[in-house]
Amino acid sequence: MSAQPSLKLLAVIRRKAGMTRQEFFDYHFQEHGRQSEAPTAEETPAAYYQTHFFDGVFPTPPPGGGPPNANYPFSFADDMTELHFNGGAHLKDVMTSQYVKDTIGPDGLNFNDFAAANAILATVEHTIYGERKADGDDSATTADYFVLVSGKPESGVEAGKELGPLLIDAVKQAGGDHIYRIDVTAQLPDKQGIVKYFGAGDPSKPSYTLVFKLFMKSTTAVAAVRKVQGAFETAAEGKVDKAWSMVLFGKRGLVFDQARSLHFDPSRQPRL
Repeated sequence: MSAQPSLKLLAVIRRKAGMTRQEFFDYHFQEHGRQSEAPTAEETPAAYYQTHFFDGVFPTPPPGGGPPNANYPFSFADDMTELHFNGGAHLKDVMTSQYVKDTIGPDGLNFNDFAAANAILATVEHTIYGERKADGDDSATTADYFVLVSGKPESGVEAGKELGPLLIDAVKQAGGDHIYRIDVTAQLPDKQGIVKYFGAGDPSKPSYTLVFKLFMKSTTAVAAVRKVQGAFETAAEGKVDKAWSMVLFGKRGLVFDQARSLHFDPSRQPRL
């Protein structure tokens, strides 16, 4: 598989009822992520990252929709899956494979609260600030900033070009030396409805336009990220919908990467 990954499926998941957070983490990574039946390369994503969240700030619904200070029904999340693919044909091969149909898909009922799950089809992330480490930051502390652009464009590519510099300015203004890199993922049109597989596509949930990944030097950078968020949203007033955007803080780990012959290994599980 020599092609470079160009597409990504990004899914945010909340644990199902009846599980502790650690039980959910362990099951999702060690059981669901394990390739015990040895699928072929064509049935397997090019790379797979998982992030375990330790905190988050969720959007505040507009007034008049219910009790004051209530959260949206989809609020709160425990982890995120990022699957990389070598183009549209590879994506289709994986998502329509017997392995996904018979093994991966049905297993979602064992850990995933589908009522809260959300996903986007997007570009593979690219760095807009700072420098990528040699290992691509296989393990990192991150803040994933999910932005809904006003007007809800189907593609976030142009919006990323416009809003990326505003976030960089906000990091320089309010982030101090707590944030060392920013990557951006831009939503792409999902004409085949792939995200419905993850429980997304419900009009009551936002279809996020951009996901900015801020790499933090430590978990103590949460307050700095919040200041960056405030500065950015002020600069982007009218361009982003604050009533839907959210930030999730977590530990990210590489599960496997075919290009580097890095296979699934339980020791790579992100640890909070």
